[in-house]
Amino acid sequence: MLFLSILLLLPLLGLETLAAPSFPSQPKQVVTATATPPHIRYLLTVTVGVAKPLEPIAIPGGDNLVEPLTNGTIVGAINGTIQGGLAYPQRYNNNTLSVPNLEIYGTTVDRYPFFVTASEAGFGDAQSQIIRAKVEIGGPYTYINTTFILATISANAARAIVTVQAFAVTL
Repeated sequence: MLFLSILLLLPLLGLETLAAPSFPSQPKQVVTATATPPHIRYLLTVTVGVAKPLEPIAIPGGDNLVEPLTNGTIVGAINGTIQGGLAYPQRYNNNTLSVPNLEIYGTTVDRYPFFVTASEAGFGDAQSQIIRAKVEIGGPYTYINTTFILATISANAARAIVTVQAFAVTL
């Protein structure tokens, strides 16, 4: 109501231009751009064992299943041994929605330690998921630290083995 009263008073104060600003007409320009499609290339494969899970941890709307990851391999742009890690999917809506989370660590064949996280964003069910992954590593592999990585996570039927296939996404 106060705003309307102020607008009605503007012409009386000689401030009509504030009430209805006018802009010079400009020709309409159409700007077009072509999006560059991304290039996706294979980066690496992780295969890791899954130990007996801990009891589910209650979280708002669901639970968090903590599964220790044991001895595994990483093959591709990085070759090495996985010493351990955790998978901790958050499950919601009576286990109909699973938000994947994964952290592993190990050492390359040329003795560079690495740490992989896959927990920023993703979707899927308990057996198959797609997620964004990040790798932290030094030496000749540092270029991977800034690579945008999409990964698929699959578990075998017994959930005893998890396989992660990672792909580099570039423009």
